[in-house]
Amino acid sequence: GREDVWDRLTAGKRRAGTRAPTTTLELGAGTGLATLLVASSETASREEGGLVCVMTDLPEVVALARANARENKEENGGRVPRGVLLATRGVRWGREEDVEALPEAIRWPDVVLGADLMYTSDEGVIRALAKTTGMLVRDSGRVAVFAACVLATRAGSGVFGTDDEGDAGQTLGGSDE
Repeated sequence: GREDVWDRLTAGKRRAGTRAPTTTLELGAGTGLATLLVASSETASREEGGLVCVMTDLPEVVALARANARENKEENGGRVPRGVLLATRGVRWGREEDVEALPEAIRWPDVVLGADLMYTSDEGVIRALAKTTGMLVRDSGRVAVFAACVLATRAGSGVFGTDDEGDAGQTLGGSDE
C-alpha cells in the first residue's frame, strides 16, 4: 500500500538514523500536484521529524506552484496539515548555480519527485534534467522517482539513481504499461 511505498522511498533516511525532517523536492512542479499529493497524504504527514516539501520550476513560472501551495495549506481551507512545510524555488535544469543556491536544508532532499516533466525528446533537455537530478541525489540513500504519461493511453515510471562515479540517469526499475 501507500505506507509501504513511502517506507521504501525514505528507507535511506531511516538507515542514517537522523531525526531531521524528511525533505521532498519536485522538479518541474508546474502546479505542484505531485508535491501537494505527498504533503496532504496521511502517511507522509506522520513522518517522524516532520516533512518539508519543495516545489521547483523555472523562475518565471514557479509563482503558480507558490499560489497553489498557499491555497492548499490547512489554515487556508486546504488539506496540507499545518506541520508540513511547503516551499517553492526557481531551478533551471543543468545549472549548477541554481542547485547550489538552494538552502542547505533542502539542497539534498531525501526524495526527488518528477511528474510529466517534459514534452520533448531533445537530448539537451534530457541531459540537463539528468545533471540536476545527479546533483540532488549525490550520495547514497537518496532516491528520485519520475512518472510520465506517454500519449494519453500509456503510462510509464521509473526510479533513477547515480552509478558509482556519480553519473545520473541509471534506470534502477520501472515499467511501461
